[in-house]
Amino acid sequence: VVATVFANMIGAALVLAIQELTAARRARTIAVASLAAAPLQLIAAATASVTEAFARPLSLAVGSGALLAGCSRSIAAVYSSGRAADEPVD
Repeated sequence: VVATVFANMIGAALVLAIQELTAARRARTIAVASLAAAPLQLIAAATASVTEAFARPLSLAVGSGALLAGCSRSIAAVYSSGRAADEPVD
């Protein structure tokens, strides 16, 4: 139960990061970060024979964590760029 709650907390934080990037018109950044996070999530899911019941929360945590890391870097770049909110950055 604790692993699932932890994985869902990362997923909830990811929703906010994606909304922030969407508002900043950085949809391409979300797609690139997703492409980078997907193989990590698949690798984590492939450990199901070893991790058994923890495979799903582990996969969710790894995938969401990697995507959150990629989105967070981009959010920091948006804020440090000094551009106005209505100027596209892509």
